[in-house]
Amino acid sequence: MRTPQRLVSSAVLGLLLAGCGAAPGEGELGNDRFLYACVERSDAACDDASSPTASLELLPVLAKGAVFRLLTENPANVPYSPTPRLTVIDGEAVTFRAEVAGYSAIFARDANGNVRDLVHAMVVEPAAVTLLTRQGGSAWLESGATLSVPVGSTVALRSAPADALGHVLAGALDVVWSSTPEDLLATVAKVDGNVLLIAPEAPAEGELKVTVAGSLLAKVKFVAAVGGGK
Repeated sequence: MRTPQRLVSSAVLGLLLAGCGAAPGEGELGNDRFLYACVERSDAACDDASSPTASLELLPVLAKGAVFRLLTENPANVPYSPTPRLTVIDGEAVTFRAEVAGYSAIFARDANGNVRDLVHAMVVEPAAVTLLTRQGGSAWLESGATLSVPVGSTVALRSAPADALGHVLAGALDVVWSSTPEDLLATVAKVDGNVLLIAPEAPAEGELKVTVAGSLLAKVKFVAAVGGGK
């Protein structure tokens, strides 16, 4: 398994596909700035944001099928996309779903319908689920690995969609956590979007699983023991 790349802060993922030498966040015409905003907690790009609505300076590489929000710094302009590659969510003028892989243009349009600026977004087909655990430091986990958590401690296990090269993708996708046995999940963890907050109070063993976008699956063997795992 390839080592997944870091989240939005990495140079590989944090791409604003702007031309003409534009600064990060700046539109390609230099008339406005575009800001990526969190829609849901399941958006892996927003794990380190201070709140689900915190704006990010860069437009990340998006997962196909994911929902994301794009804002303009100038409130007089509204982002829109003229192609079906990105569709606007009903009732949410600045919230989009990435429908088709590839490059798509997003325009900033004023109240008179004039294009004031634009930016290009890259959409990628998700190929796998990556897992990151935080227990003191951070570590990537391969699907099928063992996660040992001492009873009485707290660990965050988060999932994120990735492309075929292991680059983590942004955007809110459906995330479903489950376990074997079924009652293990409710016993040892709380679900917060794409993050599983694990705090075992008694010894337990089993398997924790996450399904992203309805078909991408990752799982870890789970052990909680007094004084540490086996």
